[in-house]
Amino acid sequence: MVKDTSRIVFCGFDCHECLVYKATIKGDLEYKEEVRKKYSSDNYSLNIEDINCTGCYKDSELLFKFCTDCAIRICGLSKGINNCGECDIYPCSKLDKAFEIDKNNKINLDYCKLNKN
Repeated sequence: MVKDTSRIVFCGFDCHECLVYKATIKGDLEYKEEVRKKYSSDNYSLNIEDINCTGCYKDSELLFKFCTDCAIRICGLSKGINNCGECDIYPCSKLDKAFEIDKNNKINLDYCKLNKN
């Protein structure tokens, strides 16, 4: 089966699975409020305006607050790649935490690496 890699971002996260991305595409304020509550914490409060993202690509007009200063994203942008699976030195230590957070990130990037062209 061929996997759609068009929305696999630098760290391996699949935007199609992201609640913030889904809320942005849907444009539903009630759904955005649900997502805001889910991702907010005592240490990190989000506003409904923060629930906007079209992916962390170079041409994205909207970027989720948590991704703005992401070292993985900054590195990928500087190399002109779509995701880290396209990088000549993949995998690198910058991805350790992303892989720890979600094992699917590594699976996605491994797939991208194998199918790179």
